[in-house]
Amino acid sequence: MSRSDLAIARHFRSLGDPRVAGRRKHLLTDIVVMTICGVISGCNDWQQIATFARARHDWLKLIFDTMD
Repeated sequence: MSRSDLAIARHFRSLGDPRVAGRRKHLLTDIVVMTICGVISGCNDWQQIATFARARHDWLKLIFDTMD
């Protein structure tokens, strides 16, 4: 399954990205999906979401095309 197959990613596809173009490491939809997954898993702040994403890096790579 690729990121574009996720209904949640399709829902947020048109969301404008306010970040500086040359400094984006991840797609905004990837960040939104990681954030939603983290919050559903019990994360309460950005640090916990980042920790959640790092701990599940291999699993997230299966979903997102852009992760290294």
